[in-house]
Formats: sequence, structure tokens, C-alpha cells
Amino acid sequence: MAELAVPRSLQRSLRKDEEAAQRSALALLGVLAGELGRRDLEGVSVLDVGCGVKFTQAIITHELPIGSYTGVDVNPEVIDFLDSAVSDPRFRFHHVDFHNARYNPTGTAMTPDSRLPVEASSFDLICGFSLFTHLDPADFETMLAIMRRYAHADTRLVFTAFLEVHTAGGHGLIDQYTKALGHDPSSGEPYRDFAPDDVLRVALYSEELARSIVDRSQWSLVSIQDPTEHAQHLFTLQPA
Repeated sequence: MAELAVPRSLQRSLRKDEEAAQRSALALLGVLAGELGRRDLEGVSVLDVGCGVKFTQAIITHELPIGSYTGVDVNPEVIDFLDSAVSDPRFRFHHVDFHNARYNPTGTAMTPDSRLPVEASSFDLICGFSLFTHLDPADFETMLAIMRRYAHADTRLVFTAFLEVHTAGGHGLIDQYTKALGHDPSSGEPYRDFAPDDVLRVALYSEELARSIVDRSQWSLVSIQDPTEHAQHLFTLQPA
């Protein structure tokens, strides 16, 4: 089995145990394949926005089939590492200097006309894990507009978001905080930065607002799945 060793400083997964982080990555890659009605990602072109390192590490280390993988991130150290460490021609990595109050406060503000350094209409699957979870409503809407440029008619977009909703499985953010605090911290607000002292660590949306942002976009909603141990609410969209 091949192995991609990633410096600890570049691992931003909430799961500090690397083995647990890799189990989560493998589970999520399986979910992505399932959203396309497939067993795996063989032959699939993937654009991962806010890529980090864990999907690349899992695909290479576990020799998973994939058509191509293009990772985009605002962290230049992540992209520099992946560019130097990964020689597999199926992989491409790009740095983008988009502003984010948490991860890139000095970057350039995103607009619907902002471009990614990749070819338009060229990806079968676009994903964003730990991306919309750190975007305010204006950037949520803008990111959907940017991503749409890189989708063709049959593309699926899959991403996670924090919703202020209680769920039967108990894996959602509000479920976990209710259990830890002994009371329900829900506010009923359409949107709030849930931990304002740690800016955009948790961008928390009402389901109504999240749905309305999608409805205003050039995407249509396929499904919203409840959180699991590996991911928060999972949105699947298709081009409208």
C-alpha cells in the first residue's frame, strides 16, 4: 500500500487522531460515489474546493480508483505540500486567494465573477467539506455561483453545512451542544456565527435560509441528509 505522510501542521481535520481522520475520509469518499449512484469514483472527475489534505491522502494511501482529482484551497502551504509530494498525474492542485475571515482574512473578496484556475464545465463531481461550514450567507451564495461555472448538465455538487436542526441520530451540532450544555442553544435566527470569539468556526444556518440560498442559485436541491459521525448536514445539488 502506498502512503502519503502529511505534516501534522497541515492536518486541519477536527479528528486529531490521524487514523480516525482517514476512516472519515474513506467514508466520505464512499458517500460521494454513492451520490453518483456508483460504488467508487473510477472515471469520475472531481473538483474539491477547500480541499485540505485528507482526501488526497486517503486516495493515494488506499490506492482508490478515481478519474481525476483537482484540489483548490486558500492555504498556500497545503497546496505547496501537495504539489511537491504528489506525482500522480491524476491529481492537480491550485491555490486561490479568496477572502475568508477565518482562513484567509487578507485575501481578495469573492464575487460571482471570481474564477478558479480550472477549466469551465469540466467536472462530474464538485464537493466542499468544511467549506460552507465556514462561510457567511453572502459568501455561501457567491460560492454556489462560482461552482456552477465548473459543472456540466449531469454534475453533482455535494457539501456540508451546519443547520440549526435537531436530528434523530444525534450527530448534528445542535444535538451535541444540547447534550453537552443540558439545554437547547437554538436561537431561531436565520444565521449566526455560533462561536463569535472564534470567527466562522461554525457558520450556523436555519434550514429555511440554506434552502432559500440554494433556490436563488443556478442549482436545484436533490437532497439534504442528516448528520452522521463523519459529516454534518449533507447537501446534494444538481444544475438547475
